[in-house]
Amino acid sequence: GDKDQDADALTGERKKTKRVTRVELNKRARRKERLRTEADAKKLEVFSKQIDR
Repeated sequence: GDKDQDADALTGERKKTKRVTRVELNKRARRKERLRTEADAKKLEVFSKQIDR
């Protein structure tokens, strides 16, 4: 009963303010971290190739 209404109010507020949920933030953080590590790996690859020459 009351709990459901609270949840609805919360989601409604979130949509209005467009506040990002913690889940979204975590997803974004993880993706950024993965992209960063991948970029670093590529840099290392290029670097080691240059050393080989």
